[in-house]
Amino acid sequence: MNFLNRMIQGFSRWVGKGLVLLSLLTSASAQQEWDIYLLGGQSNAEGRALNSGLPRSLRDLQSDVMFFNGVGGSWGDLGPGTGGNSATGGDSSQFGPELSLGRTLADDHPTRNIAIVKYGAGGTNLHTQWDPDDAGADNEYDRFLRTVNNAITALPAGDTYTLKGMLWMQGENDAPATGGNSVSANSVAYEANLTNFISRVREDLGESELTFVIGQIGHLKDVPNSSANWTIVQNAQARTAALDDHAQMVVNTDLPLKDLVHYNAAGQETLGENFAKALQGRIDQLQINNGSFEIAAFGNNDDGDQADNLDSTLISGWSESGVSGSAAKQDETGTMNLDSGVYSNAATLDIDGSNVLSIVGDIALEQSLSAVAVIGKTYTLTAAIGDRDVGLYQDFAGARVELLSDGQVLADSGEILSGDVVDGAFTDISFSYTVESDDNFGVLGIRLVSLNENAGSSSVDFDNVRITSVSELKITKFNQVSGNSIEVTWTSVPWETYAIDISWDLVNWSEFVPEIEGAISPVVTTSYLMSLPPPEVPRLFYRVRVK
Repeated sequence: MNFLNRMIQGFSRWVGKGLVLLSLLTSASAQQEWDIYLLGGQSNAEGRALNSGLPRSLRDLQSDVMFFNGVGGSWGDLGPGTGGNSATGGDSSQFGPELSLGRTLADDHPTRNIAIVKYGAGGTNLHTQWDPDDAGADNEYDRFLRTVNNAITALPAGDTYTLKGMLWMQGENDAPATGGNSVSANSVAYEANLTNFISRVREDLGESELTFVIGQIGHLKDVPNSSANWTIVQNAQARTAALDDHAQMVVNTDLPLKDLVHYNAAGQETLGENFAKALQGRIDQLQINNGSFEIAAFGNNDDGDQADNLDSTLISGWSESGVSGSAAKQDETGTMNLDSGVYSNAATLDIDGSNVLSIVGDIALEQSLSAVAVIGKTYTLTAAIGDRDVGLYQDFAGARVELLSDGQVLADSGEILSGDVVDGAFTDISFSYTVESDDNFGVLGIRLVSLNENAGSSSVDFDNVRITSVSELKITKFNQVSGNSIEVTWTSVPWETYAIDISWDLVNWSEFVPEIEGAISPVVTTSYLMSLPPPEVPRLFYRVRVK
């Protein structure tokens, strides 16, 4: 059911506006064409950052970006004061991600007319308040659709538009932050609810391939023990993006906060910029959530007593598995700020930031990424692994690092034992794997495993986990598509530039097509259509190369 049909069949009170929408869609006297971007969610979509924290470049009205805020909004130049609750008209002292989103999009596409429509409602959940299948009273989803309809209706007469994408920043209220590791049914259902929500947005707006960018929920400021639900929702958002060919996710765990959950001015500016980059396929989907473990799971420690810092708790962005021991302090995981009494030279440790992950016992931590395994791509997974020199649990437990696809091991580092790492220091352990045609093409993931050698007195520390991917450049298709045209297709990387060369003898090559930009993610191949060589040419060879 498309947007107009939903208006007519599902919400009779909107029929009048639905018919206006039809007249806009069928108008033949277009004056301007607008690229419309939709922004929705809860308070971090609305924005709670103060205008006073804006950089000078975002303090003025943006005359090249139109903005519509909330059900009762109106079109105007984008500028500060667009934050706060959209349902009540916003807050003139605050702003959200729309400022840097609009600025980045307009700068990247100076010949396009950029317009942003926002509807947000702070403190709302997806499972009920944004539920598109709720046939009862007017809810946030209904008000979001009404906002979009009102914005389109209010476009200048004769103007046309294209819905270019939707940005979604929500999930905190589906991940209760209290109750320790008590799992909420709403967080468990978040993946299914988000998948359904995206599907319904596309259906109701009549855009089956609408680009959808998910803002992953960040972290809780100054809260040492985030609940299990926080990680469940973070992983659900990653999996949803990975399984959707027209969705991406931006990782927000490193964005600065002004209070418990709201991004400050710098955080909102970065969020908007990352949203714009993701819309254009310029965000690396192989981002690791809390890969340097700077979001503390059990506070910091500077007194050398690591026992104070360990607990069977979840690390933000990571899920815990494989717990088998029952004795006290035998199966624990946590983050800590290690002091010089634990490693031989803390000042020169090859680690990132202040905190590291520490595991004692039979425990593995894993997380899903917002990408799927791709044939021909080579993935390189690296982790800094620490072997304590002195202190509690100084014996090295041994470790293994695994690359996953839908939870199954795609490749691993092999067993890493005490002889493989430097005593009293961190050592980078790395391995690479190229995905083959008979591999499992599921959602990529990472697992960090403690081998629990020397049980009862051993541990392993991890830090700075990162992953990269490189596509093998090869032609995957070369065929005649019409009487005088051929199409060549090759594996590509977004925003990379390629050229096509020709040769008559495979020795001397000439540049035939000088510059072709790689297809935007999530597409992993690029195609180019060329004319067949004239009949008098007996043979011709083609090659694709990176510029």
